[in-house]
Amino acid sequence: MLPVIPTDPDHLLELSRTMRRADREELLASSGQSPLEALEEGYVLSSKTHTILTKEGQVVGVFGVAPNSVDPTVGHPWMLASDLLDDVKVSFLKQCRPVADSLGEGYALLMNVCDKRNAVHIKWLRWLGYTFIREHPHYGVGKLPFLEFVKIGEDPCVA
Repeated sequence: MLPVIPTDPDHLLELSRTMRRADREELLASSGQSPLEALEEGYVLSSKTHTILTKEGQVVGVFGVAPNSVDPTVGHPWMLASDLLDDVKVSFLKQCRPVADSLGEGYALLMNVCDKRNAVHIKWLRWLGYTFIREHPHYGVGKLPFLEFVKIGEDPCVA
């Protein structure tokens, strides 16, 4: 089992230096943010933020869910990872579904977008039970195609 712990700000700095190329490219295309800027924003805005570590304590990834600024029953899940994810892929896949499902607690709907160029992300999101509902052909600062995805949260009747 990979350790999954509450995120410490030091994890953000470590991951910003080792982030996967695909994640860096998605950040640049969507927001133009650097890895550290995006991680810090996600950390501050999220109601839940966790870090995945190797058994040796290296940061594999950071993930969380940020409440929508207009409708707090809608959450925006996100994850950014390092190349270490490839080294722990089997362990990660064995334990990520229940952890990802827990992000839905307290939210009626989870939604976000991902870079259409990243087939691995799209396949993983489908495997987690997300549905792709719309393509945004000129999304973000990079004006590239992004796909919007959704999933009914664990608390669909949140009032």
